[in-house]
Amino acid sequence: MKRLAQTAASVTIIATATISYLPNRAEAITFNSGGNAIETSAIKQGSLSKLMFDLAPMAVNGGKYSGQNASFSLQTYNNNVVIDAVAASDVNSLLSDLQGLGLQNASIFGSFVSGMLPIDALASVAQLESLKFAKPTYKPITNVGKTTSQANVALRADIAREQFGVDGTGVTIGVLSDSFNFSGTAAEDVANGDLPSGIQVLKDLPNDGSLGDIFGIDEGRAMMQLIHDVAPGADLAFHTAAFNETDFAQGILALADAGADIIVDDIFYPTEPMFQDGVIAQAIDTVVAQGVSYFSAAGNDARQSYESAFNGSNLFEELVGGEFHDFDSGAGVDIFQSLTIPENSGFGISFQWDSPFFSVSGGAGSLNDLDIFLFDQSGTNILASSVNQNVGNDAVEFFSFFNDGSLGTDTFNLAISKVEGLDPGLMKYILFGEGTLNEYDTASGTVFGHPNARGAEAVGAAFYQDTPEFGVDPALLEPFSSAGPTPILFDRAGNRLANPEIRLKPEIIAADGTNTTFFPPAFLDPRDPEGDGFPNFFGTSAAAPHAAAVAALMLDAAPDMSPSEIYRILETTALDMESPGFDFDSGFGLIQADRAVAATVPEPGSVLGLLVFGTVGIGVRLLGKKPD
Repeated sequence: MKRLAQTAASVTIIATATISYLPNRAEAITFNSGGNAIETSAIKQGSLSKLMFDLAPMAVNGGKYSGQNASFSLQTYNNNVVIDAVAASDVNSLLSDLQGLGLQNASIFGSFVSGMLPIDALASVAQLESLKFAKPTYKPITNVGKTTSQANVALRADIAREQFGVDGTGVTIGVLSDSFNFSGTAAEDVANGDLPSGIQVLKDLPNDGSLGDIFGIDEGRAMMQLIHDVAPGADLAFHTAAFNETDFAQGILALADAGADIIVDDIFYPTEPMFQDGVIAQAIDTVVAQGVSYFSAAGNDARQSYESAFNGSNLFEELVGGEFHDFDSGAGVDIFQSLTIPENSGFGISFQWDSPFFSVSGGAGSLNDLDIFLFDQSGTNILASSVNQNVGNDAVEFFSFFNDGSLGTDTFNLAISKVEGLDPGLMKYILFGEGTLNEYDTASGTVFGHPNARGAEAVGAAFYQDTPEFGVDPALLEPFSSAGPTPILFDRAGNRLANPEIRLKPEIIAADGTNTTFFPPAFLDPRDPEGDGFPNFFGTSAAAPHAAAVAALMLDAAPDMSPSEIYRILETTALDMESPGFDFDSGFGLIQADRAVAATVPEPGSVLGLLVFGTVGIGVRLLGKKPD
């Protein structure tokens, strides 16, 4: 699905030869870096003479590069190529002409017009009177690490660094994930330049076997690689979040105490409260009040959620005598909700309802008791269930199930029952994994728990190749990216709010599917769409660190900004994706590092005017350097 940027450049080789089999004449042949041949006269004086380097052969061959003849250093995406065109005289005339031929994501600087052009328009471009010449924009060569996250381009972070002179220097980003150096290979990343030296590791998963079944795959280190690519000057700190919710919350406070200006996480616990702020959410709000910006992965659960009031069926289950919920809101009664679980796959369900959590607020805890069951296809045999005593405790049930194929079916049934207390006015479950609802699907929000905290900025994902910088405009949301809303119904003391609090989640989208040197392991996700040997890191777990790194560039430019100011700027400068304005799937849209950093510099009126015309870089250089 995704692919990563390559950092190795091809060498352009020019050679001439005499081709004796041409009828009536011998002709000099030029070989470009991909090994494609075209007539020299077409380049020197002919119709393609304005197309430089690899562009002329692409025009002759219809953009076809194949096998070993591919020009790996070209930036080609979806039958488009990134070019730099030089105006013969008036740059605006050239811009207009190129846009008429399909140029996208255009930017101008001096006499240059750059952007992404359809390959089949190259021959027409060569005929433009407004064009002096055009050349391909090759993939850059960098000296930072073995590979570089393509979010640099997708989020225009490379432009922000170059034009504004920011790289995150003076900013510390704290990361919360599973582990940092469980594998024992972190030193290699530092030696190769994929990570900076001096990372503070406050707490990591030990790899001495003392944790039994807890498995660390160093996803936190992979997040740091992404951050380092976007904000290479930022300092980094790590605290594991893999032990429990309490240690997670303590880790947030510890990172803030250790000097983190920004914190990002990609861990969640499925039993975190849905309708009340739990301990992790409270810790987030605490550090945000201290001036620490917090970014959290929104989740990878799309809209795999069911919501309803409890509808009594007058039918009762035999296990503990609870009354079944009626999924059919019409005249009929249906106590089963059909779902599909493919063979050799599994799912988990977190089921909650509108009662407070004792673990959050003490007091009476849950006022009612509900259970949830997975039945076989016939609806006669219970295969899995969660039947806790909820009264006085937490209003949550959770179970998981794996379909190993032994049942000979992929169709099953969910059922919910109420054992004690009043009928809930709102029940909700979120399905994690491979299950698909076949009926009564409300497609409700799945952002819950600490990403839904008031102080957190929840980050959804868009595959980097599905963004405007790679030829897709507007950007496309990853189909798995979690959506909102989940209402907050209770305060921290367990009191029901007079009106539900609907938080705008997720707020922003950032790029995922980008390169790391090692993550994920091939047995977890073997995708390497570029075929460059570097694994692609997918999910909102990859999007969130990219967003945090962009925030570091902003703080480098304006160190005194508050979290709320950072969030506001990221949101107001984002590129809209789906419904106009905010929506509960794509938030305010895809963040843009150059626009966000531009909004932090002095004379915002001038910058804003330049933003409209897509010439932020020029404007910043005219306005002067960033403030001290």
